[in-house]
Amino acid sequence: MKYFILTLAVLGSTLAYSKQNMLDTNRVQAEVIENSSCEECENVIKRISEAAKDPKKIEELKIVLGMMCRETSYADECRLFVSQLDKFIDKLQPFLKNPHAVCTRLHICSNKKIDSFRRILLEFAKRAQKTFDAPAIVCDECQFVVKELKTVVEDKKSQAEARDFLRENVCKSLGQYRGFCDLVVDEYLPQFIQELDAILQDPHQVCVDIKACNSASAQGLKARKYVEASNEEKEKVENEVDAFWNGAAMKNNKGQTLAMSCFECKFVVEDMQTDMITNRKKLSDDVRDFACYKIVTANMTDSCIDFLDLYLPTVIQMTVEQATPQGVCLANKCCPASSVAPLRDFTFQEIQAEKCPKMMELETYLSSNLVGSAMEKFFENSLTETFCSGLLSFFQPSCQQIMSSVAPRFVSLTAVLASQNKFSQAMNC
Repeated sequence: MKYFILTLAVLGSTLAYSKQNMLDTNRVQAEVIENSSCEECENVIKRISEAAKDPKKIEELKIVLGMMCRETSYADECRLFVSQLDKFIDKLQPFLKNPHAVCTRLHICSNKKIDSFRRILLEFAKRAQKTFDAPAIVCDECQFVVKELKTVVEDKKSQAEARDFLRENVCKSLGQYRGFCDLVVDEYLPQFIQELDAILQDPHQVCVDIKACNSASAQGLKARKYVEASNEEKEKVENEVDAFWNGAAMKNNKGQTLAMSCFECKFVVEDMQTDMITNRKKLSDDVRDFACYKIVTANMTDSCIDFLDLYLPTVIQMTVEQATPQGVCLANKCCPASSVAPLRDFTFQEIQAEKCPKMMELETYLSSNLVGSAMEKFFENSLTETFCSGLLSFFQPSCQQIMSSVAPRFVSLTAVLASQNKFSQAMNC
């Protein structure tokens, strides 16, 4: 009997090892998947192409867009664009003739990892409809996806590529504030990566959170919940943030008091907008080169270049002009409402003379008062609302966990950089 029990134990251990070894060495299943991501992509491209050939649908679209134009601040330009919509769509037709080529170029076809992700997402959708519990294979695959993601996150080359992408495609376009943007990317991106890596340290917990694994069989693990701050809590934090910024005050030429943060934010946004509009041709060229040489197929490159060269610079300018410095600063809670009126009385010469001295004063204030202030909770609420609230409910708890850990890191780092006058140095003060 004891030999029989011993044999079962050895067999069980062997099977357990075999399963784990199979999962570790075969992260993506090799079999062909029916209704693959490639086929889905091709169907979408075909439907778009068919709709674009229907004059009735194009006219209906022009009517709808025409009605929306009057709600913009550039109604005439918008109506002109809409009136030529059929010509723009004709320009797109060559891109859509070969759905398989388009989807292959987007790396959706012949991509088994994409199919694996798709299968998991389909299982999530079925769970959302309460049709069945997550099977073991979904739990296993989810954990492997998390491990794959963790490997990418920890890879120094991938981190460098992410940093370089942001510096080249975002910071490079900000003119005189490129140094400031580079500083933010270089200092804050590693903090985010560290927190993301920490969350991915426990693949099983992540998969329980996103309901790919059943919590009942998760060795005591429970799914974390997404808890959105109430309107009352948000209002309380925002009032405390206003009080925080009002603690670093200055006066205008009429003796009126305003927050230094409002002053600094306004001229930074104005300068960035001016730089982006002035350099809109270069911005357009960068987008064009990426889209036409790295995304579309070679036989479509010339048409892509013609289309983007003709319209993209104007689109960039109209987009930038939609945002006002006052609106941006109010939305980011850098500018208390009481500071808006006093800010208008500054002349251009006064702004240029004061921006560096006031930035240094603001750095002194931040280095001494930022850590432990209401800004930590405000950062957490803002990051959560911006990045997590729009996600599928499966992913919201993990996203919120990352943001709640990142916010204190960002605040502490900001205080350290302010104490070293890094922000004023990045602005060439």
